Amino acid sequence: MIHHAFLHNVMQKTSPAQSLHTVLLRTLDDRMADYIAVSQALDALGWHSRHTYCCLYLQLSDMDQKNLTANSVCAYLENILTGCSAFPHGGGIVAFFNLTLSDFSMTDLMERMVHFVEDSSLNAGFSRCMNGHMNLRRQYIQAKIALQFGTRKYPDKRMHPFNDISFDYILDQATKKLPGYMLCHERLLFLQEHDDSSGSDYMRTLRCYLDNHCNVVQTARELFIHRSTLLYRLEKIKEILESDLSSPDEILYLMLSFRFIDLENEEENRSGSSQPEKHR
Repeated sequence: MIHHAFLHNVMQKTSPAQSLHTVLLRTLDDRMADYIAVSQALDALGWHSRHTYCCLYLQLSDMDQKNLTANSVCAYLENILTGCSAFPHGGGIVAFFNLTLSDFSMTDLMERMVHFVEDSSLNAGFSRCMNGHMNLRRQYIQAKIALQFGTRKYPDKRMHPFNDISFDYILDQATKKLPGYMLCHERLLFLQEHDDSSGSDYMRTLRCYLDNHCNVVQTARELFIHRSTLLYRLEKIKEILESDLSSPDEILYLMLSFRFIDLENEEENRSGSSQPEKHR
């Protein structure tokens, strides 16, 4: 921080918008807060409801917490980034960015933050960009989820935008109470059993077919089989699935089911355990 101040002739200053911190903290901490009143207060402080916002959550290291450097980090962020309001919260640092005032895009913000985050050995979660005040608390939750889930899923990375982990997070939440094989399409498990018992290749065929948006020509090309062979396999697959594969909802469910099976296999590979009994 000192090096940056000398290099850029920027010294830390006390943020004049302590009231902005107060309003944003109330938004995070008071679930019964009147959002209309919060929005009016933010408007009065120049953070208007027509502006675009993003939230950052920084995980402090044990050393940072021990040395009480959170306030310094917040002041530093506010000094180097226009339209930033940063404050300690819940063992970390929350920073809201008014992208309209700063004239940043999300890409610009990420580029400006990456060196600071990496050089400081911090981990950061970013929410999506959203217009207005009504989703500020949800953006904070997004940023925390991005940090916590992203750090667990991708431990080698320090920057975790919510958009990068959102689908994996959905799958993770879906399997909190039931394992993947109990959530996936039941007839798909029958198809897998058929492959195991007869040596057919129906699972790979179906997945390739779905990945290619049910395009027969492209699927046959990728599988290196004749079109008529693929059509024969698809008829057998439809018989086992008891489906004509025409429903968009069922196609989505089948594609999700393949991901659930992947997760189950990954978990088994990590634990080295044998595969549990799938059904009857």
